[in-house]
Amino acid sequence: MATSPSAISASELTYRKLRIDDNFSSLNFRQRNGQDKGGLQEFITKEAIDYQNENLGVTYVFFYAGEPVAFITLSMGQIEVRAMLKTEKVQKARITEYPCLFIGRLAVHEPFRERGVGSHMCFWALSKARRLSEEVGCRYVALQAVRESIGFYSKCRFQCIDEGLKKDKTWMYRKIIF
Repeated sequence: MATSPSAISASELTYRKLRIDDNFSSLNFRQRNGQDKGGLQEFITKEAIDYQNENLGVTYVFFYAGEPVAFITLSMGQIEVRAMLKTEKVQKARITEYPCLFIGRLAVHEPFRERGVGSHMCFWALSKARRLSEEVGCRYVALQAVRESIGFYSKCRFQCIDEGLKKDKTWMYRKIIF
């Protein structure tokens, strides 16, 4: 009987911004069925550095034992107030969108999945958003999840926006805890 790989603690991970000389061609960010539905493999190998150079998003590479195992791309965004739960709305604010930190891409190399790396990256992004909110308006972390990823993000306490459940990608959000 095969044993499951052990969980990786947050303290075992390090990270840094993506560099032009990073090479991810030997890593597998595709789904288990081999599809690249979210375009993650293509993004990290062909597009991420251009996004970063154009200030469209910053990609952070996460390492375990000195080897790259995951990446996350962050940018600023907004989420429509009308799409959110009534309990999330600020009654005194007369705006149509709330500012958020947007997770554009999040991927874990196949052998490191289901070991806590993705969850650690979500909580890292929430912490980054919390620090950012001290300097600029930022109330939520938001993302668009492919259907296969909704369960993962729900475990990280992101909520679905109902209208997105009928599409290939679903908007999800989580309030930054103050």
